[in-house]
Order: sequence, then C-alpha cells, then structure tokens
Amino acid sequence: MRKRPETFIDYLTATKKMQPLPENSKLCRIALAAAGTMTKFDQVLKVELALNNVNAEIYMAPYGQHLMELADAGSGLYQFNPHIIFVFADTEDLLGDRLLRPYSSGAGALAELIGSESVRVSGIIERALERCSARFVVHNFSVPSYSPLGIHEQGAGSLVGAVRAMNDDQAARFSGNPRVKIFDYERFVSFHGKKNITDLKLYYQGDIRFHPEYMPHLAKKYADYVLAGLGMGKKALVLDLDNTLWGGIIGEDGLNGIQLAPSGAGKPFYDFQKQVLALYERGVILSICSRNNESDVWEVFDKHPYMILKREHFAAWRINWNDKAQSIKELAKEISIGPDSMVFLD
Repeated sequence: MRKRPETFIDYLTATKKMQPLPENSKLCRIALAAAGTMTKFDQVLKVELALNNVNAEIYMAPYGQHLMELADAGSGLYQFNPHIIFVFADTEDLLGDRLLRPYSSGAGALAELIGSESVRVSGIIERALERCSARFVVHNFSVPSYSPLGIHEQGAGSLVGAVRAMNDDQAARFSGNPRVKIFDYERFVSFHGKKNITDLKLYYQGDIRFHPEYMPHLAKKYADYVLAGLGMGKKALVLDLDNTLWGGIIGEDGLNGIQLAPSGAGKPFYDFQKQVLALYERGVILSICSRNNESDVWEVFDKHPYMILKREHFAAWRINWNDKAQSIKELAKEISIGPDSMVFLD
C-alpha cells in the first residue's frame, strides 16, 4: 500500500493488496461486540492496524448477539481468546421501541428504564471481565437527537438527561479499573454529525446503524487503543518550523516578517503552539527538525513576543541543511526511542 487509504472503498481495495507483514510485527486478537450491522468493518480495522505494523486477527460477534456473546461464558467470543474487546452497544439497545416513544409511560418510567438498562449492560461487562484477561473498550451512548418534546426536552428526567446521566454512571463505574477504557462515542458522533453517522435508508434496509463511509474514522480510534495496549503509542512529536510553528520563512521574512500573533493571520500558529504545549504538559517529547540557519531560529525563540514554545520545551533538535530523514533518525537515537514512536509534522 503505497498511498494511505482514506475512504471506505480505499480500505476495501487495500485488503486485496495487503502483503504479509514483517516478522517483527505485533499480533493482536480483537473481538468486536457491536449493535446492528457492521459488515466489512473488520477489514477496515485490519488494514488500519497493518499500516501500523500490527497483524490483527478479528472476531465479530454474530448479528444481534453482541451482548449475549458477552454474557455467555461458552460463546465464540471467549473461545477466540481476544487480547482486547470493543463493546459497541447503542441507545437503541437500551430503549428498543421506546426510542421513538420515550414518554409513553411517563418521564419517571423512562428514567427508571434507562437506569436499569445501564445497570444491566454494566453488569454484563463486569462479569465478562471475570471470564477473561482481555482489555475492554466500552462505547458510551449517543444522546438521541430526536424527542417528541422538541424544545421542552430538558432536565434530569428527560430522555437526553437520562442518557447523559447513564454515561456519567458508566464512566464512574469503571473509572478505577485499568482494564476498561470508555470510548466517548457521544463525542465522536457529535464531531462527525449524528445525521451523517446514521443513514436512514441503510438503517431501514439492513439495520446498518453506522454509515460505512465513517468506518475508517472509527477504525483509527480503535487502532489508538490497540497500539497503546501493545506499547506502540506515539511518544514524541518532531516539528518543522517555517509555516508550522509560525507563518512564513524566517530566513527570508526575518523576525518581524513572520506570522505569529494572538490575532489576525498569525493566530492559527499562535493557537497551534498552545496545543503543542498542551501535549508537552501531558508528557509528549518535543523535538525540532528544520532546514534552517540555527541562529535565525533561536532569534525567534528568544525574541519574538508571541512565541509560546521555548527552547527548554524541546528535548533535542536538528536545525541544519541536512536530509530530514537522516536528521529524524539521529533525533530518535539521541532521545532513545524508536523512529516508529515519533510523529513528524511539517
């Protein structure tokens, strides 16, 4: 695969061109217990992980049996002996026919139903944790965008309030368990747009609750959990400088000519530096790889009034006119991490 796949079709095409991974690739057995129809998602995920040098074996629970497979100690899911299990239950699992008629028995009954279902699903996961040694990634629940109450849909006893409370309860229930991570699915679908994630035509034709075109995005999120569990997460960020940390080219535009400010054309670079600093504060290693004159670069760091990042934030740097690929290899050696643990941003 010379070009990284982007669309759902790209990923399916890539499965036909996949070559055996090198001997140093990691093996990971992944089980997916998902609501609705997720046809071909295993292929998308397998390609995504292969791009990260992970050989994935994937088990998908049979249609409509995702929670039953978790509840049955003799199910195919447990016989597969997965390293990691993704649990993708959704709001329709909890409410069934009540999803479109949530108040048919009153608001109090709705909150009670959602509360009891939350306990039931969490209980299934807790018992599953006892049956195997796998790590779990559990979706929280998407807050429904439809309500017959319209603008009056609000408050703790409402459908929206009850689902949000259930998500809070789920997060609190598993917060102390190192084998469980909560995937913020509500945030994921809000970012991509709930009307995009579910295509009603596909839903009514085949219970496809998750649009295939968004499977690559979901696979990338899943891959992050897999890579972290294998100790393959990215640990260092390597940054270019010109048109990356500031706008323009320092060697041509000079200190006063580059774009870096809390407003105007320099604001994107100013805000980007804040985000990089936030990564540094959470433990990401920073380094520089730039084809530049070193004296010009340090003048920006030392004298520009809106430079957020400082020299002391960087563990190492290569500021010269050498080949960048070789410079990154040298940085990896100096920082004592593998090049595959680094992300280069140019």
